[in-house]
Amino acid sequence: MEIKRCVYFLLFLATVYGTPLNNSSICFLPQVKGRCRGLFDMWHYNSTNDICSPFTYGGCDGNQNRFDNCTHCMESCSTNENRTQICRQLEQEAEEEYYSGWDDNTGGGGYTAPPRENYYEDDDEE
Repeated sequence: MEIKRCVYFLLFLATVYGTPLNNSSICFLPQVKGRCRGLFDMWHYNSTNDICSPFTYGGCDGNQNRFDNCTHCMESCSTNENRTQICRQLEQEAEEEYYSGWDDNTGGGGYTAPPRENYYEDDDEE
């Protein structure tokens, strides 16, 4: 009988005081690019505007307010009822902005990697 009470008490404490990192708390984290210099297109939630925005993630460090696409970001964080339509518009704008700097005469390739020393921030910079 005493063990049963202890189990219930522990479950009560875990319910009342447990604060696992869930989507709602993830959504209030700031956007963090990270110290690496990779170029990963991601989305983060801006809790002030109740909208997701694209950003370039460096590939390391950062936090969990980082989503692969607008839809996942908005479904996880936004309270806006028009999430799907908003994402269509935001993704189209992001794609147009991405390709706006491309020259139509490049043949579509044009991908090059930055020099190796550009992958990490210098830790000894002052």
